[in-house]
Amino acid sequence: MLHLDSVKTVQLYPRSVATNATASVTVDTLGFNHAKVLVNVGVASSDLTVLHLSDGTASNSFATISGFVGGTGFTIPSANTSNGYVAEFSVDLRKRNRYLRLQAENTSAATVLGASIVLSRAEIAPDSTTERGSAVFVEG
Repeated sequence: MLHLDSVKTVQLYPRSVATNATASVTVDTLGFNHAKVLVNVGVASSDLTVLHLSDGTASNSFATISGFVGGTGFTIPSANTSNGYVAEFSVDLRKRNRYLRLQAENTSAATVLGASIVLSRAEIAPDSTTERGSAVFVEG
């Protein structure tokens, strides 16, 4: 088995996030020990003002994770008016609560962004498209 096939993927599908609106995605990390979070921020004229990860024991109650809070744990990259950028987070889930949430916001202007959260190091490998978080899985 390829370890790269033994993952679950959750998407924040690309969207235009209006001024003062928050884009977020929540994932149940049960059974996985690691998360790779890739935030794709499109070409923008102003910086994101919020970019952070939080965790919680329930899917509706979260606390920010120290070190993963833009402005205090890391510097949010400046807007790129030519190419956009990717912000990448590597999260040891063994130290975290069950639910992980990504949030992003820009208070100055609408921003197009999307994200992928890839859960890996599964205790039991996912064996269906539902468990993988995908519509189709093809291997060969």
